[in-house]
Amino acid sequence: MKYFFYTALYLLVLNQALAQWHSPSEFNRGNVTCFANFGTYVFAGANGAGVMLSSDNGQNWVPANNRLGNKNVNSIAANSKFLFAGTDGGIFLSADTGNNWTEINSGLTSKLVQSLLVIGNDLYAGTNGAGIFHSSDNGAKWIEMNNGLSNMSVYLVTTYKGKLFAGTISGGVCFYSDSAASWMPLNAGLTPAAVVYTLAFTDSLIFAGTQGGGVFVLNTNRLNPAWKSSGLLANNVQSIISNANVLYASTYGAGVFRSVNNGGDWVSFGTGLNNAYINSLAVIGNNLFAGSDGGGVSVYPLTR
Repeated sequence: MKYFFYTALYLLVLNQALAQWHSPSEFNRGNVTCFANFGTYVFAGANGAGVMLSSDNGQNWVPANNRLGNKNVNSIAANSKFLFAGTDGGIFLSADTGNNWTEINSGLTSKLVQSLLVIGNDLYAGTNGAGIFHSSDNGAKWIEMNNGLSNMSVYLVTTYKGKLFAGTISGGVCFYSDSAASWMPLNAGLTPAAVVYTLAFTDSLIFAGTQGGGVFVLNTNRLNPAWKSSGLLANNVQSIISNANVLYASTYGAGVFRSVNNGGDWVSFGTGLNNAYINSLAVIGNNLFAGSDGGGVSVYPLTR
């Protein structure tokens, strides 16, 4: 019995030691900002390179930019029928897996689109300077939804348990109250005028990645909850994701970190990154994808 136990332990440690970040030669440079999964394909958005497509889990990449009017891509999202790209020149839709793109900006008062969220046929767009917009018809028409929003530079729009959240540039975090039809601030304990790049959720906890302040955590089960520091101090935390009870955080300059205890401790994760300036993270299938500023895409196998 001991032999089998130690053999299994040895194989586990060996697998972890062998696993490392891999940077595909076709996409080992460029400023990669976002990822999305659509069918059997992985899409990556980059500033300057537009949209890139992989059909083999990130091993090889090809451009998917035909009729994409702006190649500074900040966000990619998808529903069951369409793929959407948020760019510095507005929002574009593809109905054919990225082969062709169509501009869908009717109603937008800012084309600097930082974030896209897709929930069925409903789309939400966070813009730099004009707040948040909503479309209920796959982007054919956009309507402003800024009631209560104190800062119109929105870096992130996301959802958890049916509620909308937004991270803003110098306005912290807010959530949307359906009953009040208004955005409400959620900033107690956050650094004043916090720049919030990313939000992640685990049960009753919300994690916020900030500019220069590291990670903050909010326990929503507490009466009058307030944000508390959760480590990675003095770092610009660009992306936080939760997968199988593990948190991953990317930083601008210090690489990727992992926490297995809800942010209690953060440990540098993986070897082989060719760039420590990581903009974005995504788990797609059994792979963790990292998009960097200048180093393109790196892929880490979460299971072997």
